[in-house]
Amino acid sequence: MLKVFTVISLLFAALSSEAQDIKIVTEDFPPYNYEEKGEITGLSTTVVRAVLKELGTDCKIGLYPWAKAYNTALEQENVLIYSILRIGEREKLFKWVGEIAVSEMYFFKLKERADIKIASLDDAKKYVIGVTRETAPHQYLSSKGFELKEVDSRDELSIRKLVNRRIDLMPYYDIPFLHKVKSLGYAPEQFEKVYFLEDASEKLYMAFGAKTSDTVVEKFAKALEKIKADGTYEDILKKYQ
Repeated sequence: MLKVFTVISLLFAALSSEAQDIKIVTEDFPPYNYEEKGEITGLSTTVVRAVLKELGTDCKIGLYPWAKAYNTALEQENVLIYSILRIGEREKLFKWVGEIAVSEMYFFKLKERADIKIASLDDAKKYVIGVTRETAPHQYLSSKGFELKEVDSRDELSIRKLVNRRIDLMPYYDIPFLHKVKSLGYAPEQFEKVYFLEDASEKLYMAFGAKTSDTVVEKFAKALEKIKADGTYEDILKKYQ
């Protein structure tokens, strides 16, 4: 009996240690993930923390420029990244834990720019477009044959360029875009959705890079399924609606 107890204890300790070794990375992407009063919060962050609670562990979450967060998860073992779109270019690069939120992508312009008219994706190619490096909008438009010359490290730089007419369009997600422009001191009414990028509007996920073991990924996936089954996930969504 003592041997059985010892084996179970060692197994539990190993699983706990494995969870503690997980590094979690994300970007500033309100209202899904952002820093407020020194703490990383937001809808997606709350879901991630609920998963960690279900696992009986806690991990530090790092907030980085997207390119750094993305490449860290891609290149290192046991790095969880969120909120990440599950687009074709990424499918085999990551091991997908599960869906944590949804997001719709649009081209935004200054409302006063009546000269900008888009009826199709190809129409947008004649305009100057600003994107943030290695984000889903960057990768999506690149895959569609766009020549993107205005590539920045942060979304805020593209928004300022949009305001100053240094770019014509910025592809971004609707709710986070409005949150970002307000945080920069601009009125949401200054901007307008000009074209819905339907096939780029997808669910946001938690994922590990391909170097992470299937065991770790499965453990997180089961914890996410559990909080969805017991109502915890639905309660979190209601707080942000």
